[in-house]
This record gives sequence, C-alpha cells and structure tokens, in this order.
Amino acid sequence: MGEEIRGFLSVLMILVLFAGVLFLAYYTTKLMGKKISLNSSSGGQIKVLDRLSLGQDKMLLIVQAAEKTLLVAVASHAVATLCELDPEALEQLPAAEDSPFMGVLKDMLKNRGAKGPEQRKETDE
Repeated sequence: MGEEIRGFLSVLMILVLFAGVLFLAYYTTKLMGKKISLNSSSGGQIKVLDRLSLGQDKMLLIVQAAEKTLLVAVASHAVATLCELDPEALEQLPAAEDSPFMGVLKDMLKNRGAKGPEQRKETDE
C-alpha cells in the first residue's frame, strides 16, 4: 500500500512540475511579446499603421514617423523605403475591414501617378 501511494505522489509531483513549467513559459512569452511588439513605441514617434505579410521573412509596412507616412519593405536582411504616402489620402480611405491592403496600396500608387507594370509597357512601346 505504501508503495502505491509513493508512486501516486511521484506522478502527482511530475504533473505539478509540468504545470508550473507551462505557466512560466506562458508568462515569459507574454512579457517578451509586450517588449518585442512592433506596435509598442518607446517615444511615440514611430507607429506601424498597417502591415502585409508577403512570405516567411518579407512584409510591407505603412509606417508613420514624425510627420511622414512611408511604405516600407522589410525582408530578413534588408529594409527599404518604397515611397512616401500622403497622410490625408490615407485618412480618406475606408477602414481596413472594408478594403484589402493590396487594393488600397494599388489605389494610392495609381493616384500618385506611379507607373505600374501596365503603364510601363505602354510607355515603352
């Protein structure tokens, strides 16, 4: 009988330790997530307004820094500013739920007079 109780207590101890490790992992992840988040701002000067994932390590970001709104491409080993966007035009766009990011991006580039692939072909001919 004593050996059965000892075995039960061993299993119970392992389960309690396992639950403790899971709790600590969850708590640590929550703390790290708050510190590493792209939306967190230490000085409040830079804000990520929207983002679109293009692949494993590639994304487009609409970033507001001071008085400028920029379209930024981010990859695993590079960051590039693609263009500056008009903040007033962004405010007039429908909410993100109403319009997908790529549609909004194409409309903004078209309105700025940027040459897309179709326009380049017409000018090249």
